[in-house]
Amino acid sequence: MNATFLDLRSLRAQLLAWHTSEEPLDDPAIDQLLDLRIESVEAGIVPLKRIIQFPGECSTYEGASYASIRRFYRWAAPRPGDVVYDLGAGYGRVLLYGGFICQATLRGVELIAARVEWRRRTAPWRVSTSTPSSCG
Repeated sequence: MNATFLDLRSLRAQLLAWHTSEEPLDDPAIDQLLDLRIESVEAGIVPLKRIIQFPGECSTYEGASYASIRRFYRWAAPRPGDVVYDLGAGYGRVLLYGGFICQATLRGVELIAARVEWRRRTAPWRVSTSTPSSCG
């Protein structure tokens, strides 16, 4: 069997165990398991440029906590055929978690190009991008 497949099966089993438990979730530890390197990518994003380009964007990245994500998926209980959208997807925490615990279709939208490009380079799944258009 493929080693990557075994790793994904183990990761899915761990995330499902956390999803069904009440134990506190350790965001940095889960990010490490999912190979999310948020700090290294964020270090390359110039805050002033980001604020000028996207005035509503925070000057620092603060992703959703895994405890919040777990509450959301328990509440929404998405099923096959449902579509979950994450607007401001960042590094994909909501989508990654959902991809391991449900069979819904998951879609994310992220405006910060560096985050999208990093995800496209590192993701073992399909990441498509399009340039946002401005509305007049």
